[in-house]
Amino acid sequence: NELKDFQDEIEKLNENVEFINQKGALLLQSSTSDSNDNPVERLLETINRSYDTLASKLKTPLNDSNQIESSTTTTITTDD
Repeated sequence: NELKDFQDEIEKLNENVEFINQKGALLLQSSTSDSNDNPVERLLETINRSYDTLASKLKTPLNDSNQIESSTTTTITTDD
């Protein structure tokens, strides 16, 4: 299923997002600028929001696809 494969690829990106967050946290710790106006912090927030939005938007079509697939699957049983 292409949609499931695409969702799996997006979920793998979560590792990259976590890595970026870790590096960003280190940058923020070493930064002397005000955290309310820190471009690194704003960028991290944007990355996280974008990833979360993408991941949540994928869940609905995938669930719909799985429901359609399961409703069209028929099981044939035979009595021996």
